[in-house]
Amino acid sequence: MKQKDVLQAVSRRTGYTQREVKKVLETVFDVIVDGLNDGESVRFKGFGAFQKVKKAERKRYDFTNGEMVDVPERIIPTFKAGNLFIERMKK
Repeated sequence: MKQKDVLQAVSRRTGYTQREVKKVLETVFDVIVDGLNDGESVRFKGFGAFQKVKKAERKRYDFTNGEMVDVPERIIPTFKAGNLFIERMKK
């Protein structure tokens, strides 16, 4: 499902225009990112939680040149699905 499909589906279900739905979704995403950047996890009860996780520096094999290369430490976003979300997917 692409963004366009999501916007159309939400628009049909809510009666809002696709432009309005897009603005709301973009704002929600901005708030999530801002929360993560402030060091908070962002939780939606029953749906799941977004968190920032620090990945340690490591080495990996580079198949293009056959050498081990260093992968620097980095921070990545993660999402852990909530129980209600998982249960609804089983239907």
